[in-house]
Amino acid sequence: MLEGREIDIPEFYGYDFDPLAPLGASGRTESASVPKTAANKYDEEEEEEYVLASRPIRGWSAFIFIVSYLWDLLVHPTESMRILIIPPSFFARLKASALNDLANVHPATIVMDTSSPSDPKPFLSDGDVLVAWWTRLLISSQPWAATARPSKTIQVMNVFSYRSLIATTSPKLLPSEDKAVYIGNAVTSILSFFTFHDFLSLPLGLVAARLRSDLVEQTTRPQINASMKLAREAISKTGHMQLYGERDMMFTAFSNWSQSRHFEIDFGAAVVEESGLGEIKVDYGGKGYVRGKPSYIQVDGTTKGFSVRNAGPCLGRDKEGNWWVGSTLRPVVWEKIIKAVQGM
Repeated sequence: MLEGREIDIPEFYGYDFDPLAPLGASGRTESASVPKTAANKYDEEEEEEYVLASRPIRGWSAFIFIVSYLWDLLVHPTESMRILIIPPSFFARLKASALNDLANVHPATIVMDTSSPSDPKPFLSDGDVLVAWWTRLLISSQPWAATARPSKTIQVMNVFSYRSLIATTSPKLLPSEDKAVYIGNAVTSILSFFTFHDFLSLPLGLVAARLRSDLVEQTTRPQINASMKLAREAISKTGHMQLYGERDMMFTAFSNWSQSRHFEIDFGAAVVEESGLGEIKVDYGGKGYVRGKPSYIQVDGTTKGFSVRNAGPCLGRDKEGNWWVGSTLRPVVWEKIIKAVQGM
């Protein structure tokens, strides 16, 4: 709008009804929140069993997990969100090492890059390597890590946006983004489970490969439908989402925002006064900046009745190729992470 390109602003979609209402709600034919044109989509959802349907935490196990989680917050209430910047040279070596870990792994057990059918190769995204490396650093820096049982469960949650999925697979619940934009949340969690011993002792590439395989398996349209169906049932009965895993598990979460391209957002049209610096190199931690574009981003948020401890986002990659990763952690964990990173 500030650039005079009002014609390029897409139409809002879903402000007057809930376009996601049919998701995981198969079998229903009427809903007050859904227009008649969308009502028939309830019966079009393809159904299958959720891959984690056999791993819910219920009853006494759920009580133990929740009490343990709340006890940690009560005894150690202080936490903070901080940002770690990962240089491109370091990350390039990290990813090359991870892919090398998969060189002799059987192709049937990992996700392969088949863009060249005659020469398929192991596939890992930058995000797979980032979450594997960062979460291992986070887990190994926990104060209890030195005395943890090898069989203790580690749950790694990847936050997954299914906008594109429900806009391109049948029944389509969202329009393509060149026609209209839905600005509400459309995310779910992809869960991976490891034992404490395996998570820290396996080569980084194998951990990243497991995360990639779980993501591929759990992000099909039938699986999203199945997980949402169970979520609806749990909320209807208990008012809360269903937990999966084990009662002794350590919970971590990672949300990759790199596709939002935050560092590429151009606020140039909003600049009302020049600083006189312009597009010049400045001593900003060894970085320069560009007029109207972010040189630093700090994420924060507020929650009610829930802590986001041991969770955080990847903000993306800045113009110099640095990855920005953050988490909300106890001060003692940050101290150990800083010491470990300095040693790298």
